[in-house]
Amino acid sequence: MTDDYTPTTLMSRAQMNDEEDRGETTTSILKSAGLDFTVRKGLICDIDGHLLQSGHTSFRRVYRDDTNQTFGITTDRYEVVQNHEMAQIADEVLQSQQGTLTGAGAFKGGSMTWVSMDFPEKIELGEDMMTRNLLVVNHHDGKGALKLIPGVGRLWCANQLPTIAGTQKITMAHTASVKSRMMDVADALRHQLQAFQAFKIQSELLHSTKMTIDERDTYYLQVLNIDPEKTKGKNILEHLKARERAAENTVGEMYGTAWQA
Repeated sequence: MTDDYTPTTLMSRAQMNDEEDRGETTTSILKSAGLDFTVRKGLICDIDGHLLQSGHTSFRRVYRDDTNQTFGITTDRYEVVQNHEMAQIADEVLQSQQGTLTGAGAFKGGSMTWVSMDFPEKIELGEDMMTRNLLVVNHHDGKGALKLIPGVGRLWCANQLPTIAGTQKITMAHTASVKSRMMDVADALRHQLQAFQAFKIQSELLHSTKMTIDERDTYYLQVLNIDPEKTKGKNILEHLKARERAAENTVGEMYGTAWQA
């Protein structure tokens, strides 16, 4: 991780729970995380005081007002989505989906901020458990839109599943009204819930389906299209067999199943 992406501020799940116990709102959570600053746009002029522009398009400096840190240069069409507006969207999602806040933070001095949440729906395969979640990311540098990214969090896996089939990432351009996109958000979350329920059925079936070593080897060869007679293919197959014994791949009774493969 580079210095640019070292978290400026970060609140953990435990800290979130403490805040929730006191009945705090998402806006208060952002304040506790140091994300209650305001982002502004300023005019850019040349050394002679003339407004910097190209044709009919002028440019703006986007900056946070408490530190005067410049986040980026944008056109005058760029509309700032404040952190409190992101919090408002998160609050509406939390209330409508009965969610729980799990984290909040910022990168690069606050040019990118985020909140994450879990929902009550779970998939339990013995000791292996997954939850439906959502990550809300906001950019202030003009390089990214406000994004709502649905996903699946697996307790035993560091590499989480960012999305599952049937879900869609919602992107809100900073030139559009955030309020006008809340219908899109609600629709996307409905699709995510349906996809999560379908994924639950599929994962339960895979977990109950036994596979022999030969069957798993055949599966690996077909899916990855590798030749076990060649050195590269042989090494990949041996690596996969070794990974089968890793802690995250032997949770409960998953060893020797299609779910493990």
